[in-house]
Order: sequence, then structure tokens, then C-alpha cells
Amino acid sequence: MVEIKSLPLLQDARFIVIDEGVEVLHGTDLVAGWLNMWKNTGSTHSTDLLLFSDPKIAFDHWTEMFGEKCLRVHDYYTQDIDDIYNLQTVDLKGIMQRFASGKESTVIINCLSSLILSVGLAEAARFVEKLGTQVSQLICIYRRDFGINRIPAVETLGSTYVRLDKSSTNSWCDINYEISVTHRKQGGGIIKHHVVITQDISTYEIKSEKIPVQTPKNPQTSPMKPQATFRLDMNSRELEQKNETPLPYIINNDRNSTNESKILYVPDDIDDLDEEDPDDDLPF
Repeated sequence: MVEIKSLPLLQDARFIVIDEGVEVLHGTDLVAGWLNMWKNTGSTHSTDLLLFSDPKIAFDHWTEMFGEKCLRVHDYYTQDIDDIYNLQTVDLKGIMQRFASGKESTVIINCLSSLILSVGLAEAARFVEKLGTQVSQLICIYRRDFGINRIPAVETLGSTYVRLDKSSTNSWCDINYEISVTHRKQGGGIIKHHVVITQDISTYEIKSEKIPVQTPKNPQTSPMKPQATFRLDMNSRELEQKNETPLPYIINNDRNSTNESKILYVPDDIDDLDEEDPDDDLPF
């Protein structure tokens, strides 16, 4: 069983893809719950948040909650208002050099869909693939219904795929949504999990509840009557006659019958069976 609260602590969860939709934009809430988990365990886990879709000011409360030593926010989204007509390109090489030291850290990309819109699908895919080999853990927030260029089979991109869906139960005080987890182990095993997530709106604490599987009840149905134009059933008399009818291909083991086979031969008028040489009339 996968514990959603401590999902990033799994040994094989080195590349986590969070797939969210327009109606369930809770990818950042789930990440905040994981940051809260690391904080409560007293870990000195360092996390780098790369922003490609939201300004840094939108995550100031994260810095206050988790501390600047544990969380470093890098804004690649905000543009200089005095130079708005000079479109700035994302320096992916500079980002790669920033994390080339091999330090133990978790890098969070928010969001991968915006990065694809900026640099293209192929360039963004190469970037996250190479970045995932340089850091200890990579978490990408992906929006499946955003933009035209989408990653085909995004569920196979990383080692752990987390799909967010809208929950049927809503609460004004908490954050509610459903997630489906597919985690691939290095040994080849696959773990799947489907739960309902509830998070505190202020602390982002994660609480998960497994979705019960409802088995359909089998209604009591009356026996079906045959719809054919001929009868398929037999009465007792017909069944008795069927059992007493001998079949031609079954060997009869009756004592009065003989098991010997005979060949009956009827000679023709021209056959001369009394001569010593029956072939003397042949021309040779």
C-alpha cells in the first residue's frame, strides 16, 4: 500500500509526475503537503522550486511556512515590465549548471506544460530527462488539458505517475480531490493506488482515504424460457427412450454376439476354383 503522505520517501520515486486538470488545480497543494511532511520529520531536506507558470510572489507564504533554508524559489516566469516587448528565453543551460554539483536535493517544476509552451516539446523533454539524472529527486507538475503540444503517454514519463481528478465530496474548509497513483519499482513491479485526498487549507496536511470498491448486486431473476421455435427440453418419457436407443458406433458387448469378423465371397460364373492353375488362360 502506497502512503500518499510519504510517497516521495519511496526509494524508487526519483521522478514523480503530477498530472492535474483545469477543474482540479491541486498539484501545488499536494507538493505543499509533502513539504509539510518533510518539515514535521525534522529533516533538513533542501527543495528548489522552479517557476515557469506563476510569479514568485504567489509562493511567499511557502517561504514563510517552510523557511528559506529548506525551500529556494527560482522565478523564471516574471518578466521585467520596463522591457516587456523583449521576450526573454528560458536559460535551460544555466539551470542545468546550477544543479550540476550533484547535491542531494529535490527539484520541483511548476509547471512542465508552461515550459513546453515556452521552449517546445522536444527541448522541454530533453531538459527534464537530463535534469532528473543530476538531482536526487525531480517532481514535475503537468497540466493535461493545457496547450496544444502535449506529452504523449505522460504516465510513462517518470517512475511515479500521480493523476489528480475532481472529488465528488466537497468541503468549504478543506481541499478535496482524488488521485490515482502508478508507481514502478526498479525490480519491475508496479504499485497502483486510488484514494480520496483531504488537506487542511492552512497547514496542507494530507489525509488519504481509500475509495471503497462497490460490487454490483445480482438481482434475482426468473429462469429464462427458451426463445427457439422448437423444444429444447425433454419430458421423462422422451428421456427414457433416448437412453434406451443404441448408438451404432458403440461396441455391443452382448454375450450372444460374436467378436469375429467374416468375409463373404460369392464367386462369379467364369471363376474356375477347381483347377490347379487358375491363371493358365492368361497369354504369357
